[in-house]
Amino acid sequence: MAEKFVLIQNEYGKYGFFMEAHENELADANLTVVERNIGLACKQHENITNLRWLPIVDSAPNHDGVIWQSEFPSFLNSLFDLESLEMSMFFKAEGDEVFTVDLQHLCRLTHLDLSNNCLQVMPENLSRLVNLRVLNISHNNFLDIDTDFSGMQQLTHLFIDSGSIPGDVEYRSINYSICALLNLKVLSFNMTRLISLPYDIGKLENLTSLNIQGSCLDELPESISNLTNLVELLAYGLGLQSLSENFGNLSKLETLELKGNCDVLTLPRSFLQLTQLTDLSLPGKESLVKPVGYESFLCNLTLNGCKYEESDY
Repeated sequence: MAEKFVLIQNEYGKYGFFMEAHENELADANLTVVERNIGLACKQHENITNLRWLPIVDSAPNHDGVIWQSEFPSFLNSLFDLESLEMSMFFKAEGDEVFTVDLQHLCRLTHLDLSNNCLQVMPENLSRLVNLRVLNISHNNFLDIDTDFSGMQQLTHLFIDSGSIPGDVEYRSINYSICALLNLKVLSFNMTRLISLPYDIGKLENLTSLNIQGSCLDELPESISNLTNLVELLAYGLGLQSLSENFGNLSKLETLELKGNCDVLTLPRSFLQLTQLTDLSLPGKESLVKPVGYESFLCNLTLNGCKYEESDY
């Protein structure tokens, strides 16, 4: 049987391609079965070049029988009006080939999801996507993150989480240009084994969520105390040895996860300024030195409903 896609058109005139659709879905009048060549299907629908939203996703249960593509669909470069592109679990290079993605023609993109593919190099010319607001390139096999982000000044959400196989990629560092993303609100490096953050990461003053759990950081840049709008800091299982004396400047923190950082010996005095915490976890070490007044501080937090945990795991 030939591999097939399903082309759907919803009530807003938007299209999406879904791989391996179930037979009961084919009864829907808005579904059209097409062959594997998506580009050919596009040519058969005249107004498809006006697409603004395009998801190409695997609909097979548990991702079994995924139809991996080894070539970048050339028709995408003609979709100049495209604003949202979702291509999760889609690409996989053949053999030892290094697969590259160049999306510079899609300059109107505001949302881009290339997660759960097998990409080894970062998409080319990302910096030209000047309207991009959400970028998800998690769960790939990047060899580095040496990409110029500086052109994406509208970016608010950036997800660069672990490789396709947890723990299989070690990002030595992230390109310094990430510090130019002054509108960034959410930044995630979950389980990436990252070993350093840019020393000027504190320039991201609009950041509200930072996820660095499972990385290999042994210290946080001093400038992190400048992230005064941070509401969530997930730093579980790092190799942190200390916290900045100005750590308490993060006074808007509601969620702070520090468990698993067994080398942290002392909490700074400024820690007592984190009075907005609703979820707090610390390394469960008897030797952890806490500032004078910590018990009263913790009592007030718990009275206000804060969830508190001490654990090395």
